[in-house]
Amino acid sequence: MLAGATPVLVHNCGDGSGADGVAQQASKSDAKPIRLALGLTFDFRSGIRLDTFATEHGAVTWKDQRFSDLFPGGVSSDSSLEAMTQRVLDSGGRISFNLAGVQNLPGVLEGTVGAGLRTSFELRHVCGNSAIRSIATFHNRSAPC
Repeated sequence: MLAGATPVLVHNCGDGSGADGVAQQASKSDAKPIRLALGLTFDFRSGIRLDTFATEHGAVTWKDQRFSDLFPGGVSSDSSLEAMTQRVLDSGGRISFNLAGVQNLPGVLEGTVGAGLRTSFELRHVCGNSAIRSIATFHNRSAPC
């Protein structure tokens, strides 16, 4: 490209608004905060379903469209769960954690019980990360951490 008679290098990036990233930052900060529900998908003792719990607390679960890129085919991993809670934190959101049916909380937090189980990992992750813990509210039992 020429500026008058002088050749110049033109770098095309951003969204075309001329604000190189400003529009992207604004859209991220304008996003509605996410309220996420965590806990057992179904507790046989109480009959509480995570979807019902989420609805009652104005929250969504991991199945929400905003997390679809993290759980391809419904498969979760420790890193996808960490990314999901970070996305909630970044949105200015909150976490509602249903503790109904979670047995042996001390063992779960130590990692000696429920190793490899999603809800156990979620609980250890929330309790072990002060930033995530600060946006979490525990329901149906006292906060374990």
